[in-house]
Amino acid sequence: MRARSPRSAAPHPPITRRERTPSVPPPLPSTRAAYYYCTEKNETYAQTVEDIVSHAKAAGIPYRAFQLDSWWYPKGASGGVTSWTPMPEVFPLGLQPVHAAIGMPFVAHNRYWDAKTVYAKQNGGGYDFIVESKLAIPTEERFWVDLLTNATAWGLSVYEQDWLHNEFEGLQATLTSATLGRDWLLQMGRGAEAAEVTIQYCMPYPRHVLQSVEVPAVTQSRASDDYSPQNDQWSLGVSSILYHAVGLAPWKDDTWTSTARQDCPSGTHHFAHDTETAPVLELMVSTLTTGPVGPSDLIGSENRANILSTCSADGVILKPSVPATALDATFARRAFGTGGPDGELWSSYSDVSGRRFHHVLCATLDSPFDVLPAAIKGSSASGFRPSPTAGATYFAYQYAGGAAFGGLQSFSETSPVHCPANDKTNPALWHAAPQLPSGHVLLGEAEKYVAVSPMRFTDLAADTSGFSVRLTGAEGESIAVYVAKPGADGASNTFKVQCILPAGGSAVLSVPANTCV
Repeated sequence: MRARSPRSAAPHPPITRRERTPSVPPPLPSTRAAYYYCTEKNETYAQTVEDIVSHAKAAGIPYRAFQLDSWWYPKGASGGVTSWTPMPEVFPLGLQPVHAAIGMPFVAHNRYWDAKTVYAKQNGGGYDFIVESKLAIPTEERFWVDLLTNATAWGLSVYEQDWLHNEFEGLQATLTSATLGRDWLLQMGRGAEAAEVTIQYCMPYPRHVLQSVEVPAVTQSRASDDYSPQNDQWSLGVSSILYHAVGLAPWKDDTWTSTARQDCPSGTHHFAHDTETAPVLELMVSTLTTGPVGPSDLIGSENRANILSTCSADGVILKPSVPATALDATFARRAFGTGGPDGELWSSYSDVSGRRFHHVLCATLDSPFDVLPAAIKGSSASGFRPSPTAGATYFAYQYAGGAAFGGLQSFSETSPVHCPANDKTNPALWHAAPQLPSGHVLLGEAEKYVAVSPMRFTDLAADTSGFSVRLTGAEGESIAVYVAKPGADGASNTFKVQCILPAGGSAVLSVPANTCV
């Protein structure tokens, strides 16, 4: 459990299976996970959840948590929550048996409170609430302690507080009090700490994001609109700047992971689009922005290779040290029409034992753009979050869809990374790595969206004779690590070392011995 530790020290969220399955007609519009207001044909909601997890385990897809949206609890006339408990027609035996069956924790959604909520003393409940004509809000910490502690019995690990702006705007009490909104979030946070769960904010205003600095239990927040196949809600390179500044992991919401047609098996829901045209970009963004990764396909429609490009074999997301955010030059372009990329171009980096590895995502561009070291976050040339490897010689290489790295090039103020004009179906992802004292360049994993992640690579030690680095993952996981040694003539000798992790899930790669023990 993640509890009472500083937000910066909290582990990265694991890969999360996100599903939404209803018992009432859906509001419009909203997220389009494949099982949103939908089940498998002739199955119950509980059976569908268990089937999803059983299929994933058989297919070797390492989901680590299951996200439940608002379909599982009762709501009143206002759409607000009356009781944060499973409806009998959805989970007749409750959530605890489902939790036991799937063997993973829940990330559970909640929205605003209805005026008829059973928890309020005004309605016969045991807790202090302010109740107005449509909505209500709790006003004592004891409520949150009890609510979230009780929920851990059925597997709650992360509490998702959605519809934050609706709760705030829907009550005169919050609009007329200078302190009630803050008290509400502080009490929620202390309740989560007491229950040893963390919080995910959703649909926040900037004020909610800023308030999170006083709420250590909040570790992540959705920084985008709701996902729907083929929409562009993945574009969070600007909003992620604010989220990262206050220590939150930005989240882009769930995604379909393949281009397969996906229609609800039970016929209870239809999507505006039945295919996702840019699943690779969706997953690149999920990984690079450091929030959860939320595959939400129908059983059998997911792309296993795409999903595994985000994580280790045991489902730990291989993400960078900081979220990918828009280049500073983006704002010059938007303000003055020149001087920056004409589209979505972001950068991030991974720090491994005092050396910095850069990542550049050319997501969508209307015209080509050359990226110099001075333009990206965390480079010594940029002067912003300066690199610990200032003065190092860098080499850049492009992600090639899992194929071996090729086209190694110098990355310097005279040798930029080239981003072509492209659309979201053809993103270009570049990495840049420092040359080590021995002349070697650690390229990392060709099939991962973050080739050198601090979640995988640690304890990097290098001298003029070679280098060693520790790899961490699942016991028995086979990891292909690429290394290059550029020559004086500009040619590059690139080779691969195959590592199979022993019991304990950790091994040390040594070069030039090219061993992994």
